[in-house]
Amino acid sequence: MTELGATANFLCGAIAGAAADVCLYPLDTLRARAMVRPGTSGLMRDGLALLRAEGAPALYKGLSAHLSASLPGNGLFYVAYEAARTAAAPHLSSGLASTLAGVAGCLASLMIYTPMEVVKQRAMVTRGASSASVLRDLLRADGPAGLYRGLAAGALTWAPYFSLYFLAYDLLTVQMCGVRTGEQPPFLTALGCGLLAGIGASAATNPFDVVKTRLQVGTAGIRASDGVVSVMRSIAAKEGAAGFASGLLPRVMLLAPLSSLTISFYAVVHRAMEAALLREGGDAAKDKKRI
Repeated sequence: MTELGATANFLCGAIAGAAADVCLYPLDTLRARAMVRPGTSGLMRDGLALLRAEGAPALYKGLSAHLSASLPGNGLFYVAYEAARTAAAPHLSSGLASTLAGVAGCLASLMIYTPMEVVKQRAMVTRGASSASVLRDLLRADGPAGLYRGLAAGALTWAPYFSLYFLAYDLLTVQMCGVRTGEQPPFLTALGCGLLAGIGASAATNPFDVVKTRLQVGTAGIRASDGVVSVMRSIAAKEGAAGFASGLLPRVMLLAPLSSLTISFYAVVHRAMEAALLREGGDAAKDKKRI
């Protein structure tokens, strides 16, 4: 197996993440709308109503803001993930090393992702708003600090998500499918294992995502000074346990295939780069023999 450097891991993550994001972005739009507008008529009806009211481009509102952070964010995530997993592998089991690496990747990329999520999700749920107009209004009202609204809630959402996701993914690929630790699985293996891991992790962490989304969007009754605990109390008091399940279906429908496609594309690009390095190494060895 050929070890790729940080630059190659960054490129693998950036390419894989952007490809998966573009494929599934409309589901992310419906997820955000469902979480800040509980009691909507259902995923399909909400989607059709949005199409009738604003047209197909409404499903991709905020995409430019998303990609501006997704490319470097995914790249940085996988640089930190691979570095942490390599460092932890000699001391921990494969599953625990992957869990720790998932948290490391999340925390490393959170400062890039949070401003993007704030702008993107406000654009998603505001009729007639673009990413640029949302960013301009946000900076005018709250200053740069507004871009990091919900940062703590983001950490409480994504760190558990990625720890559960990579723990399950490692269990499925290594323990059940026989992929050797540290190697990238074939595309279909990564696709299937990533999908199963994503279903469980996205459902388990949905309550945190509801809190994060409402903080970042700034729905009615939520002040900029409110914290995670106060928003959780407000949801529990007004909506009960059902409030924490808002947007559960579109979130699972988005994150499970999104994580699956990302890890599958990452495995493909990673394996292609490893093969290219091996070919370069072989060509270099042949040239030395000729000399």
